Amino acid sequence: MTESEMKKKIVELQEKLKEKDSQIEHLENLNRAYKNLSELYNKELMEAEKMLEAQEIIQNLMREEKIEADRMIKAHESLEELTVIEKKETVKLLEAQEKVSELSMKELKEKDDVLQKILSINKDIGSILDLGTLLNKIVKSLMESINAKHGMLFIYEKNKLIPKILINLDNMEMQKEYFQYCQQIILECANTKRSILKINEKIKNEAEEMNISSISVPMIRKESLQGVLYADIVSESETFKSSDLFSAEIFAGQAAISLNNAILYESIKKQNRELLRLINIKSEFIDRLSSHLSKPIKEATNILSMMNLQKGIPEEEKSKMIKNTMERLEKALNLTQKALSIAELESSAAELFKDTINVKEFIENNILKTHQNEIKEKNLKISIELPPDFEKFLANKSILRVILDELLSNAIFYNKPNGSVVIRGEVSNNMYKLEIIDTGYGIRPENLDKIFQQFSRTEDSSRLNPSGAGLGLFMVKNSVNYYGGSINVESIYGEGSKFTVTFLAH
Repeated sequence: MTESEMKKKIVELQEKLKEKDSQIEHLENLNRAYKNLSELYNKELMEAEKMLEAQEIIQNLMREEKIEADRMIKAHESLEELTVIEKKETVKLLEAQEKVSELSMKELKEKDDVLQKILSINKDIGSILDLGTLLNKIVKSLMESINAKHGMLFIYEKNKLIPKILINLDNMEMQKEYFQYCQQIILECANTKRSILKINEKIKNEAEEMNISSISVPMIRKESLQGVLYADIVSESETFKSSDLFSAEIFAGQAAISLNNAILYESIKKQNRELLRLINIKSEFIDRLSSHLSKPIKEATNILSMMNLQKGIPEEEKSKMIKNTMERLEKALNLTQKALSIAELESSAAELFKDTINVKEFIENNILKTHQNEIKEKNLKISIELPPDFEKFLANKSILRVILDELLSNAIFYNKPNGSVVIRGEVSNNMYKLEIIDTGYGIRPENLDKIFQQFSRTEDSSRLNPSGAGLGLFMVKNSVNYYGGSINVESIYGEGSKFTVTFLAH
């Protein structure tokens, strides 16, 4: 190959190299551009992802905003509904207030009518002092005032509720469950001392069901329960109003005042009757005492006159006449002593509880000692069984001595040889109880009611004790009455007697 060809070939090769270099540079430029494009793409891709995330966030926010907007719309709609309801409620409230005002005026008018009626009734019953008539009038007036079907009035006496007035109730109804229901309501009213209004109560009354409305109000005087006033309606359509309870409470207040007045009136009447009775008894007692005193003295005087007039009377007959004279004089003396004892008792009655007495010691030292001779003579066994309550017994010694001496002297004097006397006591229900039991001759059944009468003497007592005055048990009964107590006797003729005395605990 020629040099020119060689040079030409080199030139071609150089040109090809340049072309290659140019291509390489171009490729490098392309590669750089690709890298730049890749970086741009990656950036754009990241930006796109960020845009997508932002778009998702925006969409979530839009959804939440839409939900909140929906809530707001619903709340607004509810608010509008509430506003409408409130308007309706306000209208109803205004209408109700108008009705209440109308009712209040009506109730005031009804109450005024009731008060006018009660004032009119008070004028009618103000002059009634008979307890039964008065209470009957009050219940009837209440029933008429409130249109009740049944009416009852229970009085509180001795810690018990006692029915006094029952209107429109027969014996058949009082045996049914209906009356038990009434009694339960009345008892609840008494226990709580509060008025009770029951409206349309359903109760079973044997086979049928009753619809009953009832009013029960306490009768209270100075915070003390005097009784309960009750009225009811048995009806499916009728019932009581609140003003009816108001009426019943006023009637109960009037009933309490009237009851108290009637009781005071009855107490005064009773005291007057008792005073008159005592005046008559005392007058009769003095007359009979004069007669009983003059008779034995007169008989004794006659016997002595006979003894003086008749000379030469046998000694045996003279002794008998002297004995009879002594018995009659002893009887007159006994009567005088009893009369003086009665006078002493009357003067002591003003101080019933002035002494504190140990009853057992009092019996041993003041009663039994004075009868030691009779106890020894008959060989009697005396036993005293008294609880500690009788160690500080409040009483008047003079009055208690009369009570115990009369009862124990009878138990000793009318006893049998080798007999016994038991003195037994206990305290229950606010009462002292004392029993004196003997094994004596006893009392005939037909004489049991007579032995507490003044100047009463049975055939047996006259035979066993000719000098007796017939005033002992009469004095005991009066003395026990001073203490709000009582005396009773149980006796089996021929076997013995038991006297039971009670005293109100002080």
